[in-house]
Amino acid sequence: MGLSDKLRELSQEQRLDEGPTDWGQPFEESLVSVLIEKPDLFAKATPYLRPNLFQSMACMFVMAQIATDYAEHGVVPTRSLLRSRLSKQLTVDDPYEDILGLVDRKPTPREVPFVVQELDRFVGSRILNRLTSDEMLDLMAANDAVFTAAKVSEIYAEYDRFRNGDIQDSFSASELLTNFPEQRPAVVDGFFREGQIANIVSSSKVGKSWLMYGLALCVAGGHPWFGHATQQGRVLLVDNELQPEDLSFRLRSVSKELGVSLTGLDVWTLRDAPKSLSELRPRLKALEPKQYNLIILDAKYKFVEADASENDNADEARFYAMLSEIAGSTKAAITLVHHSTKGDQTEKRVTDVGSGAGAQSRAADCHIILRDHEDDGKVVLDAAIRSFKPVQPQVLHFQYPLWRLDEQADPARLATKQAKDQRNRDHEGCTQILDHLRESGKATASKLRVLGIGKDRLVKLLGQLVAAEMITETPVLVRGNPTFEYQMKSE
Repeated sequence: MGLSDKLRELSQEQRLDEGPTDWGQPFEESLVSVLIEKPDLFAKATPYLRPNLFQSMACMFVMAQIATDYAEHGVVPTRSLLRSRLSKQLTVDDPYEDILGLVDRKPTPREVPFVVQELDRFVGSRILNRLTSDEMLDLMAANDAVFTAAKVSEIYAEYDRFRNGDIQDSFSASELLTNFPEQRPAVVDGFFREGQIANIVSSSKVGKSWLMYGLALCVAGGHPWFGHATQQGRVLLVDNELQPEDLSFRLRSVSKELGVSLTGLDVWTLRDAPKSLSELRPRLKALEPKQYNLIILDAKYKFVEADASENDNADEARFYAMLSEIAGSTKAAITLVHHSTKGDQTEKRVTDVGSGAGAQSRAADCHIILRDHEDDGKVVLDAAIRSFKPVQPQVLHFQYPLWRLDEQADPARLATKQAKDQRNRDHEGCTQILDHLRESGKATASKLRVLGIGKDRLVKLLGQLVAAEMITETPVLVRGNPTFEYQMKSE
């Protein structure tokens, strides 16, 4: 049996947790607190941190719950979720305060690198102990029997590749260029590729979901999306907001208006049985690689754990780490429908428009945002992209049920806060005029002055209503003077 065969056998046995260790309680508590605070640092070792490694009773209790969650969901539970679950299980005979105190304990900055380094050394030594048997000594030259630290590191790296599916992560520059001569295929050219994550961001009720329905049908049919080529392939839409009947109506409407088939689009409706991403993770990872070109999650906030916060960097990092794992497993691009921060968006960078902690802006490969245009009913689509050259902003106009490209509008004319406030005031003024005309039947501009609207502004609003074909204007004479009379347009 060669070294590689032996390592493969060990990876299947998973016998690195033959505890307990001699770490001591201070280090055990540091390890547990760092694991809860920064679980991504322990991606390699978490499956092997069994409770029986620990001598501290509090650490054993906490690690038992972490091991349970990891086995079921593949992630370390958040601090608040861990506290909630332990509180329900502990009895008066358990070291209650010690256990919950350990869950609440946050590591110091100095503890983090120390714990990671010691844990790496521990796992490597456990592998070493398993390998330095008579069987292994027969396989190695006598002068290699006493392994150096470098040899331990080498063995650990090789073992880790076996455990993670023979994934090589260390290359010389020439090896990197040889092994990866081309970028991954684009799912939507200019925006995102296979296995990448994209945030689709705008304020509430702008029409992000309608934008995604169009994207889904374009990818499923291989049609361009606002002038960008798509790679045809199946699409999975995972919706957790709409009732199935409403989603059915929307997809049917978009399909009819686009003149394309719904073939190639699969839908999971979770409105009546909502699930977080960690709960959905096993089902998504069970998909065959490249079964789907694109997976759309609508909407992000409903896939977040109940006790997690989009404003917590650790929670967001954990969320996007799960997404990356799913994208890597399915080989699909994943798009998230996400909401923007409150307030004026015009001066913000593209990556700062999405609501939540900074991890969401750093973790995604592509950010596509919609910001209000000066013209009512229009938005400016802009993007920040990791693996394509920058794209130029485009103006979209929503004409139910589709977003359409408006090549005549200027994308530089973003709606400022002042413009939005003016638009709201104009909307209120138009509503006043329409209400008055419904009651009076007809009126001239001079009679409409009773509404308290200034003369110039009144003329402007009347012009808008006439152009929108909501009212009509008829030339009349009043005391010999020519003017216009206005009334509601008949149906």
